[in-house]
Amino acid sequence: MTRVMPPHDCLICGKPCPRSPNGSYRRITCSPECLLEAKRQIAHDLMYDGANGWPQKRWTRDEIIAAYQAEAERLGYPPSLEQWRRRKATLQRPSQQAVMTHFGSWNALVAAAGFRPQGRGSLPTWTRRKIVAALKREAKQRGRTPTMREWAKATSSHPNYATVVEHFGSWNAAIEAAGLTLRRPSQRLTDRVRGAA
Repeated sequence: MTRVMPPHDCLICGKPCPRSPNGSYRRITCSPECLLEAKRQIAHDLMYDGANGWPQKRWTRDEIIAAYQAEAERLGYPPSLEQWRRRKATLQRPSQQAVMTHFGSWNALVAAAGFRPQGRGSLPTWTRRKIVAALKREAKQRGRTPTMREWAKATSSHPNYATVVEHFGSWNAAIEAAGLTLRRPSQRLTDRVRGAA
């Protein structure tokens, strides 16, 4: 027995909607034109993220500023563009594309949120003192001296190793200035053997 659905009105124009050819389901619009209009309205309300296809909220400038300020409060400092990119966009957090659409640049968002933009790409300007503090902080977090490979790319919490070498002349000189223990090649080999066991 075929179940017959009661008639209902088109979501767009209000005219009665036809049933499917076999009468088993109701259509939501009365015509292909109304269906296109319904899709246009849905696309207007939702923005699809090209990376994963999930629907994303359509953000306003004020909502983006509020989301950035909330993230800065959570972290204890204003997040960099790199940190923002690493975390996926959600319905509570706008994508980088939404930020650029409304503000044009990352630093424009940072300034609009009430923070001071940090030079190039919103990464901090590094001094010898800040580098030493970053080395000590990371050594404490890791429980050992950080390596050059771990500092290959700059983040908001540390510069890349090239910046360290620029300030200190060598990676080892910076490690010594921070009062940390130098990792010798034999120590790295021992660490690898222990990790494999």
